[in-house]
Amino acid sequence: MTTYTTTLNLSPPAPSMIATVRPDSDDGTPCDIQLQSATDSGFTTVIATTTLLAQADGVAVSMGMGPFAPGTTIYVRARCGASGTWSAYTSTLTVAIPIGTGDAACYIDENVGVLLVLTGDQVDYIYENIGVLLVLGTEGLTYLYEGDVNADPPLPKIWAIFPGAGRVGDGVTIWGIGFGATQATWLGSIEMFIDGEWTAVSVTAWVLTPASAHAYDDERKIVPSTPHIDPEHNEVEIVIPGLAIPPGHGVRVHLER
Repeated sequence: MTTYTTTLNLSPPAPSMIATVRPDSDDGTPCDIQLQSATDSGFTTVIATTTLLAQADGVAVSMGMGPFAPGTTIYVRARCGASGTWSAYTSTLTVAIPIGTGDAACYIDENVGVLLVLTGDQVDYIYENIGVLLVLGTEGLTYLYEGDVNADPPLPKIWAIFPGAGRVGDGVTIWGIGFGATQATWLGSIEMFIDGEWTAVSVTAWVLTPASAHAYDDERKIVPSTPHIDPEHNEVEIVIPGLAIPPGHGVRVHLER
């Protein structure tokens, strides 16, 4: 008789989260995965139960959750099995959904690739450039954000992302200000707008880089792609998740109280 075990992890607390579930069977057979969330630890009031069939043994699967109401407490568990035979549930994970106070958004493009249609006529498909509509005015305006020093979470500001395009699993760096000295300072998370909701993604680094000697003189440089950035700034590394599909998704820095 096949024996099944299950491992469950969650991304940082956020209204929309990613659960990573790893199914394991002792004989290597594919496993069904079941992920469950509830408003109480006894799971008498279940919010959602999601089942994925015939997942590869020993391979972690990312599953989107939420959105959940800010200020609530959510309980999450998972199990795996096959043909109605399930493992025991994992230990229940308790997540307090914080109240968001600051967001900064940008956009990550993903490689679309080429659609290849194989027929008896050997037809291929060519994407054509659509072009850009350029409207010239008499004035060029943008907006300058100034810091407001108080006890509240700062208003984060994204300066740039690099590279601006990638594929699932690729790393992306986000440069900006107001993210906090560490990810824990303001319970920060990075979210991508996927399937109509903001979803937390994997963060591999969250750094506050101090100002250089030329941060406030005429030799100051800000070149994120090099990188060479003289003023104090944040650098956050993320990974494009498996839920992301071309052509791209909005990405934001999310801070909590």
